[in-house]
Amino acid sequence: EELHSQIIKESNNEYDNLLKKHKVLSDHKNWKKIIQTSLENLSSKSNKPKHPIVFSIIEDNSFNAFAFPTGQIVVHSGTLEVLEKLSVEIQKKKSENIALIREGLIASVLSHELAHYY
Repeated sequence: EELHSQIIKESNNEYDNLLKKHKVLSDHKNWKKIIQTSLENLSSKSNKPKHPIVFSIIEDNSFNAFAFPTGQIVVHSGTLEVLEKLSVEIQKKKSENIALIREGLIASVLSHELAHYY
């Protein structure tokens, strides 16, 4: 129990420190709602107890996302830039709904991060 409490405390501190060191974006090219929807859909299908999952988008040009042990997820804006380009290319080829394409692409990234959490 004490170790678990320590892990939670340290994870929350690391997440807070990371956000202080980077520019946190309120949204990036309308991805926030898509990320939220995707996280809700993925976590509802996990058969795990519901825990609040918090995410932040930070300004960073690299392709990266990561999860903290307590459920916080960080997505780099560079990841969203790459996924945006891919979604436009896919939409041109398949004439599918761009929002569904975007959700599918971000779901692949987020499911990987959720696997660390669950």
